[in-house]
Amino acid sequence: MLRQRGALLVACCLVVGCSESAMVRSYPPGSKLYVNGEFVGITPAVYTVDSSEFSKRDFAVRLDRTGYTSAEGVLRKQLCPGRVTGGVFTLGILFLFRGPTCFTSPQDFSLEPLPGQVVSDEGTIHQPTVEERLDRVRKMRDEGIITPEEFEHYRREILKGL
Repeated sequence: MLRQRGALLVACCLVVGCSESAMVRSYPPGSKLYVNGEFVGITPAVYTVDSSEFSKRDFAVRLDRTGYTSAEGVLRKQLCPGRVTGGVFTLGILFLFRGPTCFTSPQDFSLEPLPGQVVSDEGTIHQPTVEERLDRVRKMRDEGIITPEEFEHYRREILKGL
């Protein structure tokens, strides 16, 4: 009788405490992570969900960062070989507590800089100085990308912002 109660207690703890998790990373790191529209944290972040919810739905991901286009996707799931092996050796008893699938981990997402943005090695947006902007339009004029008249127009606009 005592053994049955102990076994029942262990089984209940396993069922209640089971969850699935995935490490979500982004380039650049420090992006805001949303799963199914809810804010989860700043990347890199671990997303955890109860096993009971894991098999019922997909998990849509959105990553946002200022100066970058948003990245969207779905958290990928995979067949976990260790769980399949454990399920076979326990004659399926393990599958009562955890299914044979889990999240693929880690999951990586890349965000692209918005057009015209210059990104540093750390993934932060670099705001060009007046000198850099003038050098850029001067180079465009010298390479024939813009006309001398367009160069003068852009030069005046850049200097007007001082």
